[in-house]
Amino acid sequence: MKLRENTILIILVFALIGFGMVMIYSTSAIYASKRYNDYLFFFKKSVIFSFISLIGLAVGFFINYRFLGRLSLTLFILSFIALFLVFTPFGVEAGGARRWVNFHFFAFQPSEIMKFISVLFLSYFMASRLEHRKSFSGFFLPILFIIGMSTLPILIEPDFGTTALVGTVGILLIIAAGSRLRYVFSLFIAVLPFVYFMIVQTPYRLKRVMVFLNPWKEARSTGYQIIQSFIAFQSGGWNGLGLGGSRQKLFYLPEAHTDFIFSIIGEELGFIGTLSVLIVFAMFIFFGLKIAVRCENPFGKLLAFGLVSMIGLQAFLNMGVVTGILPTKGLPLPFISYGGTNLVMTMIAIGVLLNISRLSVQKQKKITVIQERNIRRKRKVESRNIIKQQYYEKR
Repeated sequence: MKLRENTILIILVFALIGFGMVMIYSTSAIYASKRYNDYLFFFKKSVIFSFISLIGLAVGFFINYRFLGRLSLTLFILSFIALFLVFTPFGVEAGGARRWVNFHFFAFQPSEIMKFISVLFLSYFMASRLEHRKSFSGFFLPILFIIGMSTLPILIEPDFGTTALVGTVGILLIIAAGSRLRYVFSLFIAVLPFVYFMIVQTPYRLKRVMVFLNPWKEARSTGYQIIQSFIAFQSGGWNGLGLGGSRQKLFYLPEAHTDFIFSIIGEELGFIGTLSVLIVFAMFIFFGLKIAVRCENPFGKLLAFGLVSMIGLQAFLNMGVVTGILPTKGLPLPFISYGGTNLVMTMIAIGVLLNISRLSVQKQKKITVIQERNIRRKRKVESRNIIKQQYYEKR
């Protein structure tokens, strides 16, 4: 991995964060002024989150990812325990779900931590058992158990969006590791009845699906948010209404600075703005996957692939939800949406990704130096042999 490519990756990430801070101010200023009497409330907090996330980036970058792999089981167990804190008195309920833990002096979202830790642990476990990757009981089944342990507490919160994200990334890792595709296909067939049951037997999920199919049928209730999102995109047109010119953020579109910030981007910056964000994420995925492809360490390769898949898939799921391609899920847009835990954990993931790249470069340089040294030695030996041969021929 060339240094230039790492630099491009960093530039893309910082560009998304900088753009996100501008959009957080644009989408939240009026709402924050009315609710907190401070139009900079969310912007100031996002600045603090950004500085903390830089520390997370440094931690991920400077700690050897192999060391993190050795700690992955311990980190996984701690993250699993943390998921149940939402059901204690410290848990915060909002919108019928318990996804936050508030210790008064700071609050965090355990599921965001589990997203990263599950990728770390799954990658390390798979890399340690690659010789059994064709085995159902020795590889596929234990990984399904780990995915289940990662997602079950999140599903209970309930948070179906994060559950689907973690589960999908886990399946992508199984495929990337080289497991048999028929196992994955069989799992897909087996899970369909469960998904159907979870939707049909849960009224609010069934309602979400029905709203997804026809939001105008529930225009004044559950379909209201996605319809307002459609209006935002329609108002933006090609060029947008201009930065700060959104009308939907004036208490029409709920969650305008979090899950539905992409809608306001469409309204203020138009199709050109949304396409630009899409291209930046596509470039991020491209350069991130190049790190995975060029890494020779199996654990590093799987970890890089998993982290890029986690961030990229979340971005496109968010865009799919706000444009009506997918049913509504509570997933923020990485780097751009307001949210401290998500930004910090995503930046730690970026640091680890760059750490994989840096160590791969160092290893490649070391191999190149050894190869060049061996070539020089070989040439010296050949030169001495030629001199000896010439000497004996003269005699």
